[in-house]
Amino acid sequence: MTTIKKISKKTIVKLALLASIVLTISCSNGTLTDSMDSLTEGDNLKVKSGSWGTPTTVANFDAFSGQLPESIAIDQFGNIYISMSPLREIWKLNSAGSFEKVVASFSLETGLFGINGLRFDPRGNLYVAISSTLPEMNGVWKINSDGEKERVAGTGNILLPNDVSVLPNGTLYITDSAMGAVWRCKPRGEAGLWIQNVALEGTGAIGLGVPIGANGIVVTFANKIALADNIAQNQTGGVIIANTEKGQLVYVPILPDESAGEPIVMIADPSALFGLDGITLDARGNIYGAVNYASSIVRISRDGYNLSEVVSGAPLDFPTSLAFGTGRTNHTLFIVNFGVIHFLSEPPMPDDANPAVISIRIDH
Repeated sequence: MTTIKKISKKTIVKLALLASIVLTISCSNGTLTDSMDSLTEGDNLKVKSGSWGTPTTVANFDAFSGQLPESIAIDQFGNIYISMSPLREIWKLNSAGSFEKVVASFSLETGLFGINGLRFDPRGNLYVAISSTLPEMNGVWKINSDGEKERVAGTGNILLPNDVSVLPNGTLYITDSAMGAVWRCKPRGEAGLWIQNVALEGTGAIGLGVPIGANGIVVTFANKIALADNIAQNQTGGVIIANTEKGQLVYVPILPDESAGEPIVMIADPSALFGLDGITLDARGNIYGAVNYASSIVRISRDGYNLSEVVSGAPLDFPTSLAFGTGRTNHTLFIVNFGVIHFLSEPPMPDDANPAVISIRIDH
């Protein structure tokens, strides 16, 4: 593991600017659009036939009311949870996409960003990564079934918490996009830096004032991934991390003592993967990723050798997170359109934004 690199005060100031970037959006709950129409293949839509179906709109949202969903998680009953980042809220939708309630809200700075990755643990607790310049809010928060919130110990030290993955035993792995790092927190323990490495560092290419490196994260086990002879035989599992600005996937073995092994770049393809954000696994261990700047969903085989495009173009609009359903929908991939890029363009063009939940049937 590489030596920890300290972040300068100048960088922390830049991070503060990122948290309150560019625009203020009204924090009205607004009205959820009821559209459940199935979208047909159009001029901007590319679908690889034979492996996956046509994208379908599950829920539409009102961009002008700040309804821009950044992350998604599915509970064991098929309900859909999304982080409405500009509203500082987490919403629950039923499996058909209809709004049910606001699960939690957070007192953060006004801006477009702040509420990031969502993930359930086996007991039904929902974890959310919060990036904030407010010391008392920054970190990973656990929300129980009653809506009660508590911050996970030690996660306030993470510079830019972006996504979280949860093991069956409750251990958390959390990406720190600004530090190019992954933090770990064992049950009833305190979060600590697990690995910081150049393979997880961003380049600053997006231009937000801080590098955006390690982002989407999933934890897998040895029998779910095969990287030929690149992986040490003494690994007990591994962590897969998306590096947004480098356009690559990185695999970090979990060694028997639970420390991080030497990172391996599974695939690096900046032309196809620049903007790679949230990632998830199918039942066979293949990786699906949301590439926000390309408005595409990609599939990377579990050995890292094969990259294919699942779908791109409309109705996708700056997708940032995705998750497979549960139960009867476990072959359905759910995707959120953040749509934020239209608010950051010059001039801003919010009329073009399509914040939504999209679903695609996947044949594993």
